Amino acid sequence: MKNFQNTIEEIKEKADIVQIIGQYVALEKQGSSYIGLCPFHNDNHPSMSVSPTKKIFKCFSCNASGNVVSFVERYKNIPFIEALREVGETVGIKVESTKTEIEQNKNKKYYTLMNDASSFYRFYLRNTEEGKEALAYLAGRHLSDEIIQHFEIGLSGSDQDDLFQAMTEKGHLALDMVDCGLIRLKDKYFDVFRKRIMFPLHDLRGNVVGFSGRKYLLNHDEAKYVNSNENVIFKKSQILYHYHEANQDIKKNDHVFLFEGFLDVIAAYRAGINHSVASMGTALTIEQIRAMKRLTSHVTICYDGDDPGIEATKRAILMCVQEEMEVRVVFLPDGKDPDDYINQFGEKALYDILQNQASNGMDFLYSQAKKNLIKDDLNSMEQFKKSIFSYLNFFHSHILIESYLKKLASELNLSVDNIFSDYQELITQAPVASFIEVDLPALETKKITKPNFDRKFTIIQEQLIYLALKEPQLFDEIFRGFNYCFVSPSHQSLMVHLCEVKNDLSNSEWIEKTIPAELMQLYHDICHIYPIPAKEKWGRYLEDFKMYQVYKAKNIHQEDCKNREITAEDLSIQTQLKKKQIKMKFKKGE
Repeated sequence: MKNFQNTIEEIKEKADIVQIIGQYVALEKQGSSYIGLCPFHNDNHPSMSVSPTKKIFKCFSCNASGNVVSFVERYKNIPFIEALREVGETVGIKVESTKTEIEQNKNKKYYTLMNDASSFYRFYLRNTEEGKEALAYLAGRHLSDEIIQHFEIGLSGSDQDDLFQAMTEKGHLALDMVDCGLIRLKDKYFDVFRKRIMFPLHDLRGNVVGFSGRKYLLNHDEAKYVNSNENVIFKKSQILYHYHEANQDIKKNDHVFLFEGFLDVIAAYRAGINHSVASMGTALTIEQIRAMKRLTSHVTICYDGDDPGIEATKRAILMCVQEEMEVRVVFLPDGKDPDDYINQFGEKALYDILQNQASNGMDFLYSQAKKNLIKDDLNSMEQFKKSIFSYLNFFHSHILIESYLKKLASELNLSVDNIFSDYQELITQAPVASFIEVDLPALETKKITKPNFDRKFTIIQEQLIYLALKEPQLFDEIFRGFNYCFVSPSHQSLMVHLCEVKNDLSNSEWIEKTIPAELMQLYHDICHIYPIPAKEKWGRYLEDFKMYQVYKAKNIHQEDCKNREITAEDLSIQTQLKKKQIKMKFKKGE
């Protein structure tokens, strides 16, 4: 590992960052640095600076920054190791293949086969009598030649073995065609896809890995769609339709639209929205969310407006928020999908509704929960309150949480202090092992989330910091109780600073004058959102917070163990942690 790290540093040091970035961006010398248009957002005035001495780039508009390898990785949307190898070649340093790349090379024959199959389908669409009929059908669906080319749309023939014969002539083996789900064997080999408009499905790297075939002839005995089965290279949970074509537009817009199906993406493209992907009708996965997160942290979800679509939207919101993405939601009127909507109302209407009529994710969750609220029914009010609390647990913004707690208080005609108190009581008293697992109908919450330990302990620690500010006589005991274990470096820095000025804690003006600028927002957040916790509870809060030390130590230990064999010492540490947890639970009476 050490040698590999040395290789990375050597490549970054020897590479000419100006020359390499200059291949993709026009750079102009300005003083000791170079400037150019940032490729990672819509930049009209040069805002990216490249320093040949520091060997870094920095955009002063969108804050994109890094070294020469990270630039190539982000610009080309390729894995780090590929970017490193590409930069390494410019300075004559070879980077060995990884296990993942070796696996990719094993599958190269399949990727070549699927690419050849896609080429055959496109050729068949353009050069046969059947193709003329299919092109007329596509024209009737308002799909232009440019759309057909961009999405590589093709056609499968009517004969039983058109593709099989063509691929055999190209030298591909029947067994490989079976492995990829292109043909089946009964009495003889026959094509899986026949008489269908063919939409190729690509993985995140742009390899064709599967197909979706849509019927275009009137035949009620056949399914509307036939899709590739999962196989050695096609994993539905790991792909997003249109991802590899849209990645640059997603980066430039710093935003992505997430749809259910590929026809929705095509409709959005027709309306001039190029930064969109689709989860292909399957349940959204963490892998898909993280793929989007590599390009942007802003997503607008546009799923169907029927009951399954609404439940899928709820689930997607919570999963995206958990991955710290900013989420908005848009539904088309009357339950229409984008393809139907654009064909009925036109491109401008679809563009307007997608771009201008989205609401934030928490607004959507709130409105859905409110549908079940019966104002004069105490049980209904309590369930509504708990649902909102559970949703808020996924979010990290103090301002958002405070805003919705106030809205909830107004909705239920309760005092803000009571709502705040209930919220804090719920998230601080819940046992660590089952923190806020409020049932969310049809969301299968337990499957999509783990207990939000960091969120719980952040709130406990911030309550204690706030109490230390308001009750200075408790400051030393609270500070010692933390035992230098903090949920973030910012919380630690703030507490250390307050320790330095603890004799003046009652003077808020003096604290604001002396506090470092980077800690000011955290200080205001803590003072702003929390009412004073009950003084008699501070000891229990501090006792609860000791569980964080156990939790944090266990996580660090588990990460460390991933890269080495388990030893007798490891087992001893694990036993000690378990014993400490049991003692803590016994002490709390659980």
